[in-house]
Amino acid sequence: MLPNVPHFAALYFGILRAGAVVVPMNPLLKEREVAYYLRDCGAKVVFVWHAPARSSSRTSTREVSTSSTHCRRDPPERSSSAKSPSPLITAHRPLAESLRMPKREGRLRQGRVQLGHKGPSDLAARTATCVAEVGAALSRDRAALVRDIHKRISGEISELRGEEGLRELLSASIEGNVDTSLPFLQYGIDIGRAEAPPAAIEYARRLAQHGIPVRALVRAYRLGQDTVLQRALAVLSTKVSDPNLLAAAAQCLAGANLAYIDRVTELVLEAYEEERDRWLQHRSATREALIRELLRTDPSDLAAVETTLGYRVSYRRHICLVVSTAQVEHADTYASSLARFTNDLADELGCPYRPLFVPRDQATGWAWLSLPGTPTRETFAAAVQALALGIIVAAGEPGSGIDGFRRSHQQAIRVHKAMLAAADNAPPVATFVEVGAVALLCDDVPATKAWVAETLGRLVLDDEPHARLRETLRAFLRTGGSYVTTAQQLGLHRNSVLYRVRRAQEEIGRPLEPHRLDIEIALRACQWLGGSVLTDVD
Repeated sequence: MLPNVPHFAALYFGILRAGAVVVPMNPLLKEREVAYYLRDCGAKVVFVWHAPARSSSRTSTREVSTSSTHCRRDPPERSSSAKSPSPLITAHRPLAESLRMPKREGRLRQGRVQLGHKGPSDLAARTATCVAEVGAALSRDRAALVRDIHKRISGEISELRGEEGLRELLSASIEGNVDTSLPFLQYGIDIGRAEAPPAAIEYARRLAQHGIPVRALVRAYRLGQDTVLQRALAVLSTKVSDPNLLAAAAQCLAGANLAYIDRVTELVLEAYEEERDRWLQHRSATREALIRELLRTDPSDLAAVETTLGYRVSYRRHICLVVSTAQVEHADTYASSLARFTNDLADELGCPYRPLFVPRDQATGWAWLSLPGTPTRETFAAAVQALALGIIVAAGEPGSGIDGFRRSHQQAIRVHKAMLAAADNAPPVATFVEVGAVALLCDDVPATKAWVAETLGRLVLDDEPHARLRETLRAFLRTGGSYVTTAQQLGLHRNSVLYRVRRAQEEIGRPLEPHRLDIEIALRACQWLGGSVLTDVD
C-alpha cells in the first residue's frame, strides 16, 4: 500500500522472489475499503506507507490474520518535529527474513523492516553501471538465454513449429537478435541506431512465403522480449539492494528492451509485408495461369499442376464459388480478406482439405472447396452469413474430379452474372439450383427483357400492384395450382388468392396452361433480374 516511490519496486521484486503474491492497494483508500481488500485476498503481510498508517492501517490491519505481526510507525512518545518520515512496513517475520534486506538499507526488529532513504547524487551513473553489468551477465549466459527464448516460442506458438528449415532459421533469428541487443545494454549504445539482424529479416520473409500469419511473428517478438526482461530483472535482483538504484535500473532495462523490440519489429514487419505482397502477386499470377489452362484442357501432367496449386483436383468432390465484395476502396487488402473468408468458410463447412483461391480483379475471386458431402442450401447460406457481411457468394453445384471442377466453375460464373444483373435485388448467397434457367438468360439481357415482356404482357409493369400479382402467381404455379396451399404460404385468404390469380391472367392476356413453363421462367426472371427486365410505368 505504497504510492509511486522507489520503495515499491524493491518490495515488489522482493516479494516475488520470496514466492509470495503481491496485491497492490491505493494509499488513498478508505478504512472500510482497505479492510475489504485485506479480507478478500486473505493477506498475511501488509506493507504500508506513512500517510495512510495513521488512519486506514489502524483499523484494517486489526482485521488481518493474527499470524501477522504489526507495528505503528509513530509511537506516541515520538517528537512531532521528526525529520522526513520513513515508510511503515507491517510484515510477517518469516517473509521479512526471506527478503534478505541488507543491514545498511534497513533493519529487522520484532517483525519490522524499515527502509532507509538513500539518494546518491550519482544515481544516473550508478544506474548505467548496473545496466552494463546486467548486459555483461546476460552476454556470458547467451547460449542459455537463446535456448529459453526458442523453447518458449516453439512451445507457445504452434504456427512456428514448421519444417526443419524454418526452425533452424528461427534459431538463427533469435541468436541474431540476442547478439544485437545485448551490446546496447552493455556499452550504452543509442538504440535508435539498431538494425534488424539479417537472419531476422530473412525469417520474416520466409514466414510470408509460407503464408504464416503476421500475428505469429509479432507474438514471437513479444515472448522474446518478456523472456529477456525476466532474465535481466532476475540478474538485477542479485546485484542490487538499494531500492532507488533497483527502481532506476529496472526502469532503464525495461525501457531499453521495449525500445529495441519496437525498432526491430518495425523493420521485420516491413520486410514481411513487402515479401507477402510480392509473393502473393507472383503466386496468384502462376495459379491463375494454371487454373485457366486446367479449365480449358486436360494437362499433360495433372499431378505436377496439383502440386503447384497445392490443391488436389482428381478424386475429390468440388464446389466452385465466385466471391466478391462491393467494398473496393481498400484494393490492397481485398485479396487477403476474400482468401481469409474462403478459408473460414471451408472450416465452417467441415472441409477436410485447404481450399483453392485465386483473385480475379479488384473485388472478385474464384474459389474451390473440397466437400465431405453435399450441404443444403440453408446450411451453406447460414455458414456464409455467419462469417461476414458485405461478401457476395455465387455457388455452382458440387461435382467430382476434373469434370466436376470445371462444371461447378461454369455454373458459379453464370450465377454470378445473374446476381450482377439483379443488382440490389440479389441475395448475398445464391446457388445454381436456385437460379437455374435464369442464369442462362443473363448472357443476353436485352433479348431476355423482350422475351419476358412478350410472355407476361402487362404483368411486367414495375410497380407495387403488379409485383404482388407476380408473387402470387409464382407461388400458385409452384404449388401446382392449389389455391389453399398458396393462401397458406402467403398468409392470405383463399378468395384473395383466387382474385389475384384471375387478375394476373387478365394482365398476361392469355390462359396459363398452354404457356405454363414459359410463364414460370419469365416470372423467375422478374424475381431475380428485377428492373433489368421489367417495364417502367408510364
